[in-house]
Amino acid sequence: MRPLSVSWLRQGVVGDAVSCVIIIVSALALESGAMRAEDAKVNEWPADVPCDSVKRNADGTYAELKDLMMGTMPMPKKTYGKDTAEARAWDQKCGGKPG
Repeated sequence: MRPLSVSWLRQGVVGDAVSCVIIIVSALALESGAMRAEDAKVNEWPADVPCDSVKRNADGTYAELKDLMMGTMPMPKKTYGKDTAEARAWDQKCGGKPG
């Protein structure tokens, strides 16, 4: 049996703390890059955006309903104007009816 010494005890406590920090950081990194069920993965903008992820407003603008992910990067939720490339693509793809 190994005798208890201060350096051995300190090494064990520090090692446990470092392991705990590594586990927490890894879990946070996985959570930030992971897609949630309500996310929509988009490979080609705006053609790949699912119609149920955007809503056409009465004035012709589009609002995002779901979080959109380009690879592992989340796209900021915003509203797209009626004469934008996004609105024209979604009008053609989704029928252009207010939702």
